[in-house]
Amino acid sequence: MTTTNATPFRTQALAILTVQHGRDLADKISELSDFSSVNISWANIVAVARRFAAGEVNENGDLVALRTLEFELGEFLSQEFIGTRTEAHLIGQTDDEEVWDSTEVPVYSDCGEPVRPLYESLQRFLEVRR
Repeated sequence: MTTTNATPFRTQALAILTVQHGRDLADKISELSDFSSVNISWANIVAVARRFAAGEVNENGDLVALRTLEFELGEFLSQEFIGTRTEAHLIGQTDDEEVWDSTEVPVYSDCGEPVRPLYESLQRFLEVRR
């Protein structure tokens, strides 16, 4: 987590956010339980998840395993990619009407879809940790 020119409040808020995202990532890892389509030790990833669940998210050695996992999951999902679909979502409301926007969302195969939440959670964690 980069704290250059950060106020103590901002540093504390980023630390709390990092722990929250780390715990979410730990939950997503435990939901998959054993993902054999990656070339890294799943036991190592589970150990990282245990530390994250306990709020220990500052171990720099974990970043190597997580970057490798990010790469492996990205490769896996690229092979499971089917296409995209458009999803509408409410972004606001005026006095007269609702304001909607649409987003293109990737669609994956039945094998890829359960992995997507883990990949997205991992990316969020790595972004906040940076």
